[in-house]
Amino acid sequence: MHDGRTRSFRSALLQALLLLALLVAVFPGFFLRGELIVPGDVLMQSPPWSYHAPPGFKDPHNRVMVDVVAAFMPYYAITRASILEGEWPLWNQLEYLGVPMLANMQNAAFYPPRLLHVIFDVFLGQSLYVVLKLWLCGMTAFLCARGIGLKEWPSRFFSVAWMLSSYNVLWCAWSLTDVAAWLPILFLGVELTLDGRYRRGFYATALAGTLLLFAGHPETAFAMGVGMGLYFLFRLAFERRWGRRLWMPVVTLGGAWTLVLLVCASMILPFVEYLLNSSTFFDREHGEPVMFLTPGTIISFWVPRFFGTYAERNYWNSSGFTSQSDSMMYAGMAVWAGVALLFAKGDARKAHRARIACLSASIVVSILLTFDSPPLQWVTKLPMFGSMYLFYHATVAIFAFPLLSAIGMEHWFSRPRKAREFLWALVAVVPAVAIVWYGYNFNYGLLRTSRMLDYIHFQFELAVLFAVLSFLLFAVYAFWKKPRVLMAVIVLVIAADQMVATRGLNPTLERKYVFPDIPLTQFLQSLEQPARVGTGEGNVASGLMPVYGIEELLGYDGLYPARIIRLMKAVEPEEWQAILPALAVGYYLNDPRFDPLFPLKEEPERYRLLGTFDGLEVYRDTKAMPLAFLTAEARSVKGLDDFVALSGQPDFDVTRVAYVEGELSKPLTGSGAAGTATVARRTTNHVVVDVDAAQRVVLVLADAYYPGWRATVDGEDLRVLPVNHVLRGVEVEAGKHRVEFVYFPGSFRIGLTLSVLACLGSIGWIGWEWARGRRRGVGQV
Repeated sequence: MHDGRTRSFRSALLQALLLLALLVAVFPGFFLRGELIVPGDVLMQSPPWSYHAPPGFKDPHNRVMVDVVAAFMPYYAITRASILEGEWPLWNQLEYLGVPMLANMQNAAFYPPRLLHVIFDVFLGQSLYVVLKLWLCGMTAFLCARGIGLKEWPSRFFSVAWMLSSYNVLWCAWSLTDVAAWLPILFLGVELTLDGRYRRGFYATALAGTLLLFAGHPETAFAMGVGMGLYFLFRLAFERRWGRRLWMPVVTLGGAWTLVLLVCASMILPFVEYLLNSSTFFDREHGEPVMFLTPGTIISFWVPRFFGTYAERNYWNSSGFTSQSDSMMYAGMAVWAGVALLFAKGDARKAHRARIACLSASIVVSILLTFDSPPLQWVTKLPMFGSMYLFYHATVAIFAFPLLSAIGMEHWFSRPRKAREFLWALVAVVPAVAIVWYGYNFNYGLLRTSRMLDYIHFQFELAVLFAVLSFLLFAVYAFWKKPRVLMAVIVLVIAADQMVATRGLNPTLERKYVFPDIPLTQFLQSLEQPARVGTGEGNVASGLMPVYGIEELLGYDGLYPARIIRLMKAVEPEEWQAILPALAVGYYLNDPRFDPLFPLKEEPERYRLLGTFDGLEVYRDTKAMPLAFLTAEARSVKGLDDFVALSGQPDFDVTRVAYVEGELSKPLTGSGAAGTATVARRTTNHVVVDVDAAQRVVLVLADAYYPGWRATVDGEDLRVLPVNHVLRGVEVEAGKHRVEFVYFPGSFRIGLTLSVLACLGSIGWIGWEWARGRRRGVGQV
C-alpha cells in the first residue's frame, strides 16, 4: 500500500510539473520576460492613457477584456485596500455613490486563491492568480480521472485537455475559469457517491461545491450545478436504481449541498439581498433569454477561429456575442479523435458504459440550452434560467468532451488493435466534416466580399493538420505497440492544438504600461478627498479610475444598484442636471475635441477650469455640494415617481431641501443657515461626520442609500432615511454632534454566523471521523 501511495504521489507530482511547463509555453511573457498577465493595453485606446501607450500601439490585443480592467481589477484593488484597513470588503465606495462589494459574488473575497491579491500588489497578484487557476483546472481534472479509475496517461490527457481547453484559457482572466477549476471534483463527488463510497462522495461534493460558489461567478456555478444534477439523475434512471441504492446517493449529495449552502451563506445571503435591490437581475428576468449562441457557431467545435478574433481584428460574426463565446467551444482535434474511438470494438468501455451514456445525454441538454433550441426553450421560463446568459450552459459539454475522449483513449489502447478497427473512428468524422462544409458554403459569399477566404482557408488547414496528426497517432498503434509513447505524444499534440487555437488572446504587458501613474490620475489623487469625479463626461470608460483610488459618479459591474439606475432612466437630462449638485460630483473631465457632456456652454460661470492633463480638461463644479451637508427644510415624497415629478418644478432645489421618502419624526420647515457638516473619516464600511447644526436639520450624506447601513448620533441609533431617492440622510437636532454610518448588513451578519458554525461543525466532524479511524487502526493492529 505504501508503494502504491508513493507511485500515486510521484505521478501527481509529475503531472503538476508538466502542467506548469505547459503554462510557461502559454505565458512566456510572464515567466520569461517578467511581464504581467493584465490586459492594460485596453486602457490605451483613448485619453488619458493613449498619450502613454507603448511605441507603435494601434489597438488592444483583445478589446473584450474591458471587463477585466473595468470590473475585476477594481474589485481586487478595493478589496485589498479594505483588508489592509482592517475591514471586511463589504462596500465599494468608489462607484455609483457606493455599491455592495462582497454581495456581487464576482469579487470572490472569500475564495482562498484571492489572497494572492493581498499578499502581492494587485497586478502581480492577478498574474499569479491566472496561472494558478489554470493549473488548478489541470490538477483537479487529473485527480478526477484517477479517482474514477482511468489509467495514468488517459488521465494526463484529460488533465491537459481540460486545463488548456479554449473555454478555460479564453476566460482565464474572468472568474469563469475559477469556477471551472472545481467542476472535475464536483463530478468526482457524484461518481464516488454513485459507487457507494458515500463519505468520500460527500466530502468531495462539499469541497467542490463550496469552492465553486466562493470562486465568484454565480451563473456558471449554477449552470455547472444544474449540469451535474442532470447527470446524476440520468445515472439513477439509466441504472434503474431502487431502495437503498436510490435514496442513499440522494441523501448524501443533498446533505453535501446543504452544507455547501451553509458554509457559503456569508456570500449567498448578501448576494440574494443585492439581487432584490438591483436593476440587472429583474431586467433580465422580465426580458427575452439573452446571450445564447447562434446555430452557425457550432462550426467552432472544429474550427475555433472560423469567425475571426479580436486579437486579429477580423471578428465578423455580427450575430454572435463575442469572439470569446464563439471560440470557447473548441475542444481540440485529439479530443474528437478520442471520442470517435469510443465506437471501436472492445470490452474496455463496458466499465464506463453508464458514464458514457449519461455524459452524452448531459452534452445534448447542455448544447440545446446553449443554443436556445426549441425543444428546451421552455426551460428559460423557469426561475433563474431566464435571468442568466444561456451560453454558460456550454460548460458541461466542454467538460464532458475531453473526459469522454480520455475514456475513448483508454478503450483504444486497452488491447492490441488491427487497422480495420480504426474505420469506426473515421465513420464518426463524417458528420463533423458535413457541418463544417455546410457552414463554409453558407457563408462563402460574405467571406469572399469581406476578403476573409485566405484567412479561413488557413484555419481549415490548421484544423486538418491537427486532425490528421491526432487520428494518425491513434492509428499507428495498429502497427507499433508502444502505447505509452503514443499517448505521451497525443498529450503534447492536444496541448499544441489548444495553444494555437487561443494564441494572442491573453496578452502580457510590461509593468509600466499596466495602469500607469499619469499626470491626470496624479492630479485627481492630489485633490482634497473625498472628491467625486464625472469621468464619463470626458469619454473615459467607467470603472477604470477606481483602481487608482479615484471615485467616479458611475461605474462598471455585473449587477447595478436599482435606485440610481432607475432614477437616471426616469428623469430628463435637464432634471438630472438639477439633481447632480446633491450627488457631490465636484469635478468633471472634458475632452475638448467634442461638445461638452455637461452644461459647460450653458453655465460657463458654474465651472472653473483647473487644468488640462493628458488631453483632458478638469473642471470644478462650484454648485456641487460637499459629500456631507445640512438642510433645514425637508419634504416627504412617496417614492421615485413622486420625486421625479417634483424635479421638474420651478422651486426644486436639492441643495436647500431634502426630499425624504417616508415620514420625518417632526416636520422640518426651517429657514436660514443650517450649519456645517465635515467628513472626519471615511473608509470602506464606515463614515464619520462631525455636525454643527444651527437648528434641527437633515444631514444628507451623498452616498448611496442601501439596506444594511446603520447610523448613530453621539452613540445613539438613528433611522437612516432615503433622501433624493438615492442618498442617505438622518435627522439631527441643533448643536454639535458626531454622526457615524456603519455598513454591516444583517444578511452578512446572519450569513457569517451560519458559515462559521458550518465550518466549525465540519472541522469537528472530520476530527471525530479521523480519531475514530485511528482507534480502529490501533484495534486492528
